[in-house]
Amino acid sequence: MHRLLFAVFSLSAALPALALDDEAWIERHMQGVRIVEAPAPIVQRVAPKTVAIALSDLGKHIGEDVTFLLDTGRERRGTIKSVDAQNVTIVTKLHGGRAELEVPRASINSASRR
Repeated sequence: MHRLLFAVFSLSAALPALALDDEAWIERHMQGVRIVEAPAPIVQRVAPKTVAIALSDLGKHIGEDVTFLLDTGRERRGTIKSVDAQNVTIVTKLHGGRAELEVPRASINSASRR
């Protein structure tokens, strides 16, 4: 029992000395470290370049990503799959998947590609 009390007492007396050793090591370690603060880089956002497409030339842009502005004010984005006299079929992302949409040519006010 006396040995156990002696061991506990000697450990409790040694703990502050161990803490001082840790602090001294940290201090010596930090003296060799140079902290250089650099300004954060400036990030400029550039709007993607869009090119207008003539509505009569939609057939020449099959396979390209386009954005249509419709007469209702809505936008439709997708990849042109096919073009006929009445409709433009695009493949668009929808609800985590893909969908084919037929957009009536008469409802398209303007078209552009990126």
